[in-house]
Amino acid sequence: GEALFVLRSNSGNFDDLRIQTINQATQQLLEMEPSEIIFRRLDSFVAGGFHPTQTDMLALHQGTYASHDTLLISKSGRKIPVLFSASLAKNTANAEDKTLTCVCLASDITNRKAIEERLKLVSTAFNHAIDPALIVNRTGNIIANNPALEFVFSYPREQLQSMHINDIATTPPLSEV
Repeated sequence: GEALFVLRSNSGNFDDLRIQTINQATQQLLEMEPSEIIFRRLDSFVAGGFHPTQTDMLALHQGTYASHDTLLISKSGRKIPVLFSASLAKNTANAEDKTLTCVCLASDITNRKAIEERLKLVSTAFNHAIDPALIVNRTGNIIANNPALEFVFSYPREQLQSMHINDIATTPPLSEV
């Protein structure tokens, strides 16, 4: 599940926000007991500190949510990529109440980050391969190619990707195979 952090500041100052409530998923993610988390600042668990952008802060002040990728640090020092989302709650019934409550969710995106890294690697290999390479869809239309294919056939990428595999094949057409 998602890690939940509820932060509160009685002064109305974002810099004074302290963690007040967490859930079991937060404990598991950070590998800590509640006593090691409660009343601490959130930035003590964020790699490089917690520095919301001006856009995030504006969104929070307007009552919407802010969301971005960041790294949380567990007790063992493991850096955990998370999608971090936050929403600010204010007491609108009492204008004098300066209490800020910020509800935050952190979703572990370790698997997504690993997949992104593999995709970057495959893309780099495809685009820098010495041999021509292409990808076709089910009907045989070229949907992607590498620069080596452009060099061998002397066609620009846009033209190749408007062609069918049979337009460049030197063997019998796919329908005859």
